[in-house]
Amino acid sequence: DRRQRPGPGRVQPAVGRVVMLMIGDRNYSARVRNFLRHYPEILKRLPGATSFDLRLDNRITALAEERRGG
Repeated sequence: DRRQRPGPGRVQPAVGRVVMLMIGDRNYSARVRNFLRHYPEILKRLPGATSFDLRLDNRITALAEERRGG
């Protein structure tokens, strides 16, 4: 039984808005569960954050957003 791993561009509706998660290539299920558990507090502290690095176990890093000219 091979489980499908989340990949780039994969959408997981769970937090009520679009976020980008960098989860690495192992422990991804635990990392996403940890993010979802802490997301309400993250949203309070950083309401504009939409990109997060979860590649280190038990650590969530909000990434700076790139501003695109136009």
